[in-house]
Amino acid sequence: MPRPPIPPQKKYEIIRLWLLEHLTYEEIGRRVGVALGTVSKTVNEFKEKAREMTLEEAARMFGVGDEVSALLDLTEALKRAGVAVSEARRAASLLRKLNEMNVGVDEAESWVKLCQKLSRPNFPASDFVEATIRGS
Repeated sequence: MPRPPIPPQKKYEIIRLWLLEHLTYEEIGRRVGVALGTVSKTVNEFKEKAREMTLEEAARMFGVGDEVSALLDLTEALKRAGVAVSEARRAASLLRKLNEMNVGVDEAESWVKLCQKLSRPNFPASDFVEATIRGS
């Protein structure tokens, strides 16, 4: 007996979580309340449609047009700023860690300036941090 089709709202939620939150298939399945195979099938279907058509057309088909537009806008802004996506990921990770320590962006900029003043040529930042820890 064939399985019933995946409701459009579930497809939307699966693709939205995959695109924007980068959750694992298992996490998506738990959050949406579907089997792992359903998540995999939906993501693969989206990828296939994006190859057959344009990404924007596939996004509209799955109801994630706004989400894909936002990601494309972000990619373009990063390009204009001369920042690679991998660099933006690292910066986001660092920002998350600073936020966990209750360090705001303004404070982080002050820390960077202090480190720049204290650092010396040919003295790696990791050595600076180790020396600071030993000295305290």
